[in-house]
Amino acid sequence: MVVLNLLNYLVLSLAFFACSQNEALNNEQLNEPILSCAQSGDVVIVDDSKTPECVSINEENICLRNDFGFARALQHENPLVFQSCLKFGSERTMSSGLIVRKVKVELDIEDSEKVTFAQWADQNKTLLSEVEGYAGNSLFGEIIYVGENPNPFILQGVLNPEIMVAEFRGDRVFPHAPRIFPNVQSLFSYWEDGSRETSFESTVPEINSLISFVDHQVQTFTVEEKIGNNCQVSCIKESDRISTPFGSVYFREYLSHQNIYRQEWRLENQQSKVIALIYMSKQSPSLAVWIDRDDSGFANSVSIFNHKGRKLYSQEFRRPQLLDNLELENIVSSNEINRPTVGVCEAALVPSQLQQQSPNSQLILGPFEEQSFYGWVSSDQGFNLNGRLALNELELPIDQFPLSTHSHQVVGELSQGVPVGLIPLGMNACLKAEEANTWYSHFVENGHRVVNMSIRDESDRDNCSVEMESHPMVRDDKVLWVVAAGNQGQSNSTGCPQHLSGKSNLLIVGASDGVRVHPSSNFGENFVDIYADGMTHDRSAWGTSMAAPKVAKVAADIADQYPELSILSIKASIMLSAHIPLGRLPARSKGVLDYRQAMLLARIINQEGGDVQGALKERYCHFYCGPNYYLRNEIWENISKGQDNE
Repeated sequence: MVVLNLLNYLVLSLAFFACSQNEALNNEQLNEPILSCAQSGDVVIVDDSKTPECVSINEENICLRNDFGFARALQHENPLVFQSCLKFGSERTMSSGLIVRKVKVELDIEDSEKVTFAQWADQNKTLLSEVEGYAGNSLFGEIIYVGENPNPFILQGVLNPEIMVAEFRGDRVFPHAPRIFPNVQSLFSYWEDGSRETSFESTVPEINSLISFVDHQVQTFTVEEKIGNNCQVSCIKESDRISTPFGSVYFREYLSHQNIYRQEWRLENQQSKVIALIYMSKQSPSLAVWIDRDDSGFANSVSIFNHKGRKLYSQEFRRPQLLDNLELENIVSSNEINRPTVGVCEAALVPSQLQQQSPNSQLILGPFEEQSFYGWVSSDQGFNLNGRLALNELELPIDQFPLSTHSHQVVGELSQGVPVGLIPLGMNACLKAEEANTWYSHFVENGHRVVNMSIRDESDRDNCSVEMESHPMVRDDKVLWVVAAGNQGQSNSTGCPQHLSGKSNLLIVGASDGVRVHPSSNFGENFVDIYADGMTHDRSAWGTSMAAPKVAKVAADIADQYPELSILSIKASIMLSAHIPLGRLPARSKGVLDYRQAMLLARIINQEGGDVQGALKERYCHFYCGPNYYLRNEIWENISKGQDNE
């Protein structure tokens, strides 16, 4: 326990103690609020009048409301009391629906520095009460780390600059834009007057070349909009390039709702690959990143250094080797497979893992020998390992685990029952028009007709519309794109390509829980087409990402058994055969996927020569055409006329 050697703190110090069910309280204190406090696990605070008070340290900052609260909290036998005081600001909801969350400070420093912090904080409570984080979906709007040894999760946040505040996802456990300070004095300067420290030590020549630019005044910026219009939500501002012997240097700012939440100086080599980066905290150099690349641009390793030049973090990467015989056994060419096929918009599909988890399925090799993702993205697209390795915006193969896990969960749902042939396309190769056009014609020529997209890209409607103008999803109707609706519990089709909902070759899938819409699934009768069970077959995960492949599997089976059916007829077979509960669901189909009924209706539509209305009469008009027929006929009219999404 830290003892504060200050007379005024000793005079004014209060007795703190943690309450629990086993703790002895005197007769005056044994009252109902205190017993309730003990049962809830909160902390009892005793003030000057010796009246105990129950306080939830998880919900309020007791240090800001009490005299010398930080000093007292530092002395408390329960360290969580002091940690609870290191969360500043209040949460508020913006017009966009995002929440400006609290700032969290993590002090990894010596006890003497913690005393200095407590003394300073007690004298600057007004300043701390005004601290405000950034809008986002993460738990905290801003992470501030003080110390010389940031943990790996914080450092991984530095290595993932593409994670924008407004699109921070729950599957990333590390902060997206931490502020890192070596000591409390530098933190005080940051909070008090925004003063900056530019001294930085390094023995790496590439880093030293960047440090010399830290004080450079940036005059002009180009802006890349990531989310929203006119940089109102999230965007990147980038300075002009400056030529150096090591390559080109430029400055970047990342903004969310017009707040700068990340700054960095970058050095790119002649191949336009980032080889060094200075990570800034409020315009002061905080960390340095060095990326060692081979002649092809592949990152052999990455290292992170602090302001004293000490290495805090390093990771080596291995270039994917040629597939071994065991992996090759699970990859076949299109003409070797005799089963339904589905294009899979997933990264990090690994043949050996696939063989263990889905032994009945096979990967289908694409037409390009110099394969970046098993031959489906052409080699003339440049250095691209998307799929075998998940590359982030710095082209570092990190953060593979969540991507690989998601990929194999999706594939696991496709592989249930009759095995399928899996065509690994990657995420970017599905969303980006330029890459999609490299594989699409080969995909169609080889008779493949269904693509599963368990993706919700966070780009805004306007930017996505521009990207989609030349995308095969928009300009062609030879493939059915089965797309997850998203797990935001919203009725707005703001994702990409979900905003194209209503197109004849697009089928949007929500997640159901029995015959009800799962509360976290996106929904809407003018957005979602149909629902399917969102739980994986082994009950290990849930989401619309797991519902979509169940529908894609049915579409692939129909396309395989009835190759003459049009894409619209395949979509109609699935939607018009849905199980419609008494309380109709908010979707165009009004119901939930029914595999057997979908296959039956597809057979009838095929027998009727593609006449969907005739098939509906054959299926649902027995002695007379009742309400069931008229409802499904109305649904068909809605499907066949489509929807204007421009």
